[in-house]
Amino acid sequence: MKCSQFKDKLTEYIEENLSAEADEEMRSHLLTCQSCKDDFDKEVLEYKTFKEAFSYENINFKNSTEKIMESIDKNKYTRGRRGMKRKYKGALAIAAAFLLGVIVTPVAMKLMDGKEIFSAASSGKEENSTKQENIVKSEMAKENNSNEPIESVPETSSNEEKTSDDIKKSVNVNIVDLYSKAEVTMSKELTFNTPFIATEDGKYEASIEGKGEKAIEEGIGILYVKDTSTNKMYEYTATEKESQQSPLSISWYDDTHLMIVHGLGYGTLVNGERIIIVDVTTGEQMLIATAKDKERFVSITRKDDSLILKYALYLDDMMNDKEDKSKTFDNYILGDVIEIE
Repeated sequence: MKCSQFKDKLTEYIEENLSAEADEEMRSHLLTCQSCKDDFDKEVLEYKTFKEAFSYENINFKNSTEKIMESIDKNKYTRGRRGMKRKYKGALAIAAAFLLGVIVTPVAMKLMDGKEIFSAASSGKEENSTKQENIVKSEMAKENNSNEPIESVPETSSNEEKTSDDIKKSVNVNIVDLYSKAEVTMSKELTFNTPFIATEDGKYEASIEGKGEKAIEEGIGILYVKDTSTNKMYEYTATEKESQQSPLSISWYDDTHLMIVHGLGYGTLVNGERIIIVDVTTGEQMLIATAKDKERFVSITRKDDSLILKYALYLDDMMNDKEDKSKTFDNYILGDVIEIE
């Protein structure tokens, strides 16, 4: 899911008006995008402020009729039934205006003291109040546990009527540390690199240095990512230097996540053994695929909501013969682990 899609559906997600599938995609995106997580926390806080501003629970209304009646000079209304009726109507009008002021003033003052209220939540559905508090508590708990190893994040669906086939039980997220990130000068010259590939919004560009224009030459590559909005560049170096690991091919998953085929930097075989997704805004890395037996990964790309994996399947133990294959993973959710069956 792209950040723009997340923001378009944010109000419906907070009010729990999305389908189970869309709700899961939103929840998964929150786990991987700090920018959208900050937007979510802000929207939830504003929503609660809006609800509190229109709450009448702590407003006390007092009947001022008795005081108004006591203040009326009864001697002025003894000259005739018609005159008294006219004066009494005037007193009632004053009393009604006074009561209206008593009701409106506390509400107006409470609204003025509230924080900025976002217009998308103007419907103010009070029946969702308890559900919104549960969302806030859930997200706060996730944030508090963000430093702990994550193996699986169970989904808590608000729709208990859906079957297990309709609801994805969890998103498997395998956090790894296969690359170290460091800022380098933007003027650093790359001489043996692949062409830079840009994100859809053009903010980030990425290239592999050290393995030639097509990244097929032998050697340990270094990944470079440019942030064109800040005019900064970062290098990602493989941490497993003793085993000669290297980035072999790259492609963008979305505007902030880069997919990397990772494996041995030397040799003439297809060597991709792992696939990693890196959040270039934070440097966080997720392992989404590990090759089995005679499988070796070539490339990974995204098309709509699917991932397309190209790989080689070696037919003998000596790995002399192979078949080039491709597998599509539909309805992929960022962070999910994929396997070739």
